[in-house]
Amino acid sequence: MIKVDGKKIADRIKEEIKAMLIESPDKSLAIFYVGENPVIDNYVALKKKVGEELGIKVDVHRFTADVSEEVVLRELATSGIKYSGIIVQLPLPEGFDKDKILNAVPVGQDVDVLSSESFSMFSSQQIKKMPPVVASISEIVSEYGIDFNNKKIVVVGQGALVGRPVGAWLSRQGYPYEVFEKGGDESVLVNADVIITGAGVPNLITSELVKDGAVLIDAGASTASGKLAGDIDRSAYEKASIVSGVPGGVGPITVVSLFKNLFL
Repeated sequence: MIKVDGKKIADRIKEEIKAMLIESPDKSLAIFYVGENPVIDNYVALKKKVGEELGIKVDVHRFTADVSEEVVLRELATSGIKYSGIIVQLPLPEGFDKDKILNAVPVGQDVDVLSSESFSMFSSQQIKKMPPVVASISEIVSEYGIDFNNKKIVVVGQGALVGRPVGAWLSRQGYPYEVFEKGGDESVLVNADVIITGAGVPNLITSELVKDGAVLIDAGASTASGKLAGDIDRSAYEKASIVSGVPGGVGPITVVSLFKNLFL
């Protein structure tokens, strides 16, 4: 079993970004964060830390959960133009029109590729930017020489951050795939050559659902008993030919891929 070293790939991309900064300095990132969530606090802190390491300014625009949608939209319109890239940190509090907020981010500054227009342009290959998780998975596939040709590929979950963009990425390359959702037909998983997960359900994929030699790419980070956990139970790792686990796989590459999108 080969275990993906996400930190090694992330470090390489950081060096690429530093070289890009020489040619195109003064990049900046704004993070719009509504509400309070300890897990999101950690993610935001990590993005700020990576930005500082790279020499990229990162400002967090934070709002209480009771802020009005109109205030956030107004701040996006006025503050957003000052930055090279903008992130709307998900999830938004209940009652917010997520699509309306995300669609307020201009395509040129949408480093998460989450607005309807950005995603459509990504799906049809009209922009070079990729959703950061997709960029991360693409880097892993390239680094480890993973071949998707004539493979049975299963994408677990259909969320906006992982499942949906991964599906679009596979489709635009002509790779057929199946979708598995929690509670679905588990035989879909048992017969899979490649499993890419993004459900955010700790230890959803157990050893008996994975065939020997499968490629496992876990992008479903969540928390279980206060610790970071992936969708794929660690007991399944030994059955895999290549595994990108949680932590240390997709995650570190995703964060730096977000910053790389500032230049694309």
